Amino acid sequence: MSTWGWISKNVLMAIAMWFTAIILISFVVFATPGNPLEIMITQLVSQGYPYFEALTIVRSYFGIDVEQPIYVKVANYLANLVRGDLGKSISYRVSVSALIANTLPWSVFFVSYALLITMAIGVTLGLILAYYRGKAVISKLVTFILSILNAVPNWVMGVILFVYVGYMWRLLPYMGPYDAQRVKPGFSIEFIVNVLYYYLLPVIALVLTSLPRWAWSVSSIAIMTLKDDYITYAKARGLTTRRILFNYVARNSLLPTYATISVTFAQLLIGTVWLENLYSKPGIGTLLSVAIGSRDYPVILGVYATFVGVLVLANLLTDMTYGLIDPRARIRAD
Repeated sequence: MSTWGWISKNVLMAIAMWFTAIILISFVVFATPGNPLEIMITQLVSQGYPYFEALTIVRSYFGIDVEQPIYVKVANYLANLVRGDLGKSISYRVSVSALIANTLPWSVFFVSYALLITMAIGVTLGLILAYYRGKAVISKLVTFILSILNAVPNWVMGVILFVYVGYMWRLLPYMGPYDAQRVKPGFSIEFIVNVLYYYLLPVIALVLTSLPRWAWSVSSIAIMTLKDDYITYAKARGLTTRRILFNYVARNSLLPTYATISVTFAQLLIGTVWLENLYSKPGIGTLLSVAIGSRDYPVILGVYATFVGVLVLANLLTDMTYGLIDPRARIRAD
């Protein structure tokens, strides 16, 4: 199969997966009881509007007919989705696309902040575990700590840090994205530093619960790399442990982990819903939490469509670019 044929096949499969997931999610959302549009129609009727006039008002404003069967609603939603129309929010009375455009950058920043720290610390711990495997107290101590962290969900860690580090001890700010009384939003160093500081506590919660997977992944690959002949030769030359680990082992150990970076980013983005809501961060997770509470299903569908799209796109980009990072993958593919 030619390169363009392989790319076209993967793109079409990604689009099919995205639409399939959206169809399933749409059926679940539209079948959930407690439609806020029906409540709005009831309120209009109580104000003196005839039922059909109230139905027409709601239908013309939101573009949704509450009396349609579920499969018709799903079909109409997919048709609008193809045109790039995610609908209008029932609670905010603005387009869902605008809401997502305003909140998604905050979530991307949050996850990127946590992922960079996780990678830096995780790679270092993974190399330490591999080099001192079963030989030093530090290796056993790190393994013990990572095992404990791996058993704690990020939302539990978030609550623990929120209550103790934030609320009780007041060591770090725990509410809001920045100090609105001290800084003004903008591309200034003062604002950026303030945002980094205010996001530090939820980032720590995400980092601590993500570290074990990264450290163990790097460690398992590094253990095999340490058995290679060129590592033995480097030791025979008298190179320092630090140089062997970071100049030789780390470089080859990071290549296989590249495949997990984009997928991990997408998973962390989906997993930040609770943390953003808990710490009052203006991200897409908070938007989803509010939408679920108010049964704002255009927003719910739009957010889930975004989540699924990011996850599918992450997998697609990984498959398409891994060969550029690791030439061995191109050779196997050929």
